[in-house]
Amino acid sequence: MTPAVLLERLVRRATADGHLPECPRPGGAVEDCDWCRFALRTPEADRLAELGVDAVVLREAPTDQLETVAWVAAATEVLRQFEAVDLDAVLVPAARRAVQETHQEVRADLDVLGRVLDRVVAPVSGLDHRCCVAAGALTAAALRSGQTGSLPAHLPAPLLQRATDASQALSEELQVATLLPLLEHLQWRGLPQLLTQPEWERRPAPDEAVGVAGTGLLAGSLEALVVEAVVDRCTDEFLQIGQELSAVAGHAEVRRPRRPARYSPQTRRTVFRRLRVDWSLTLVDTGRADLWSPRHEGDDVVVEVPWTVAAAVALGARHGLASAVAA
Repeated sequence: MTPAVLLERLVRRATADGHLPECPRPGGAVEDCDWCRFALRTPEADRLAELGVDAVVLREAPTDQLETVAWVAAATEVLRQFEAVDLDAVLVPAARRAVQETHQEVRADLDVLGRVLDRVVAPVSGLDHRCCVAAGALTAAALRSGQTGSLPAHLPAPLLQRATDASQALSEELQVATLLPLLEHLQWRGLPQLLTQPEWERRPAPDEAVGVAGTGLLAGSLEALVVEAVVDRCTDEFLQIGQELSAVAGHAEVRRPRRPARYSPQTRRTVFRRLRVDWSLTLVDTGRADLWSPRHEGDDVVVEVPWTVAAAVALGARHGLASAVAA
């Protein structure tokens, strides 16, 4: 299904019995009436058609795309845009009634998307696992600086020492730079082409490489080869230690505005190519961090996240990582 098909169906249904009652030239063939067609082809109808198509392609996305924060961000944005469609802006009454019917059809598609979203953000899901793996790896890298916040009192001393030792080989900045491709691989597996969110196409293609990208070193140089060997070893250690850190119980609060400020679509298209995404923060900003039991306090949303997620968010803030929702 395409927007053109949905819009043509809207026009045919609205003019099945002839011209719209408000048409000033009802004498000719309705198929040739530009006035009726233009009255029905409003920006609101166009937006609904695009949202309906995006809802279907998102809910039919492959599993490795579904269970990512990027997918959750895209799905919640479709739902948000749908709620923002103002049918009262359709001035011709007959056209407004026709668009309202399309609105109900699209709502049915979005209801299905919403049920898929409920499953994706449930606790103990694939998304939950991806978030814990990413947060654990960043926490392991951050322990050297001592800026991880309050550590669980029952964190085993040998595990803490292993994490501290592993992080000695690289500076914190280099650790973050070399872990970012890994984090991207966990939470950015590509998305279907979205008519309502073309900025996702600006993101670099998903890449499994976790070498010296972002370090500023000349690829293939002796220095780069030495650093890459260290990076490979440290990354493996961070992943292993991170899984053990994530298994240690403990929670901390992340507080965010309930309605985060959003850049314009034009700005999003500009910054998305180079945006260093904090995927955990992005999930909180979608308003669908259900796996972490969010609650509302005034104008804020407060999420009781695993302590490793809070540590990872703090580390990301120090190194320029940002939410893809508020970007």
